[in-house]
Amino acid sequence: MIAHKGVSYPNAVPNSLIALKRTIATHPDYIEIDIQPTKDGVYVLTHNTKIKTVSGETLDISKTNWSTLKNKKVTEDGHRFYLTSFSKYIDLANNKKQKLLVELKLNQTITDEQLKQFVAKYGKQMKENKSEIQSMNQNVIKRIYQYTSLTTGLLSPVKNTVDRNQISKFYAIEYSKVDAHLSSQIRQHNKDLYSWTVNDKLDVETAYMIGVNGVITDKPRETRTILENISEKLTYRRAFISMILNQQSDI
Repeated sequence: MIAHKGVSYPNAVPNSLIALKRTIATHPDYIEIDIQPTKDGVYVLTHNTKIKTVSGETLDISKTNWSTLKNKKVTEDGHRFYLTSFSKYIDLANNKKQKLLVELKLNQTITDEQLKQFVAKYGKQMKENKSEIQSMNQNVIKRIYQYTSLTTGLLSPVKNTVDRNQISKFYAIEYSKVDAHLSSQIRQHNKDLYSWTVNDKLDVETAYMIGVNGVITDKPRETRTILENISEKLTYRRAFISMILNQQSDI
């Protein structure tokens, strides 16, 4: 069970220290977060490349120094909060023995030197944490794999070619694109399959049936309960019908 954006319920403040302790209390196997670099190379937790402040400013993360960003209160989906640095977040996660699934939100302009700097700056904390790294940027995954022994995987909204290379040791695929055939392919290559974002009870049951290794969810406490009781309470008929109705054709 993987807590999506570090939250313990759908309306919590995403990617924040505010939510971290409460989410840890739900006992997720991993907490999934989004990070990206500021202008001066400090990685911060945020899903969006631009943020809006309560004073009405719009700031581009990649073009603003951390010394400026850390003092700006952000407004997002009705929440008001300060951005969290990755170092501070992972320090608390490590203190609580909580593993992280870290999405690197990077574009093609990131250089090899910048990737080396990322590993040099955060690699020790991440190894202590047993973090896993994912990204939608396959090129980034291929390159950062050269500089770290951390587990890396491909994040994708669509089905992708599955192969035996060790660069992507897991695939995190959008739930509507996951089916039994894809799950079987990935298992045959001795890799893991995560699906996102899975919040409905029937979807959790169906994901379990087709062999998904991990579900990324906004409801970690509820999902944990479903998974713990699934062997006794799984309604196979309902899950089977759902699987057939939602199965993506290979044709």
